[in-house]
Amino acid sequence: SPSQTAMLGDLVQGAGDSVPTRSRLTVDDTGTYMIAHKADGMHLLRFDLKSNVVQAIATVDEDAFATGVGENLLVLSNRDAEHGMELWIYDPAKPGIHLLADIYPGTESSGPGFFFTWKKIAFFRARTAEHGDELWCTDGTPEGTRELMDINQGESDGSPYGFVDAGNRLFFRARDSAHGDELWVTDGTPEGTQLAVDAWPGPDSGGPYNIVPQGKSLY
Repeated sequence: SPSQTAMLGDLVQGAGDSVPTRSRLTVDDTGTYMIAHKADGMHLLRFDLKSNVVQAIATVDEDAFATGVGENLLVLSNRDAEHGMELWIYDPAKPGIHLLADIYPGTESSGPGFFFTWKKIAFFRARTAEHGDELWCTDGTPEGTRELMDINQGESDGSPYGFVDAGNRLFFRARDSAHGDELWVTDGTPEGTQLAVDAWPGPDSGGPYNIVPQGKSLY
């Protein structure tokens, strides 16, 4: 209601925009994390719901995105000169952010993106020289960060995105050479990741989008 709607903070004082968009917000029980502009660049920020204080955690890349993982961790894409755009992590128990995995080793970027948290695991897509853009997941630990499946075998891109939570399964759109862009599903394991339906049989693409779960069905 209007009486319960208020500005939490003017991150860029005056008429300037901080642009804390929905795709850069993630919420836990005690606060809201956001990636937003301030006068000196893009920052990972946290708004504390109890104290109404905005805390600046770290300066991040202009193209950074984040999602919650585990109990109270935050994984995000971020860039530095040594690793390119890679997977980083924020742990409230430690200061700042830290590199979690250099998925594409060296200065080349894996470009992790399209983050979606499901059952406390972050699913995303990232690029390697061997497999192209494919499906990855992380529980917020180095040993728990892995490629879940090379959907489009070899160097070609599987390009998974559009994740939809359907309870005990996660649906998404991806492509391979045999089926084109179609609907895929995973239960979070390699063996449980497979083509859900080839809407346009053969290599042409069904191109599913705006996928909506309703009861036991998807529309």
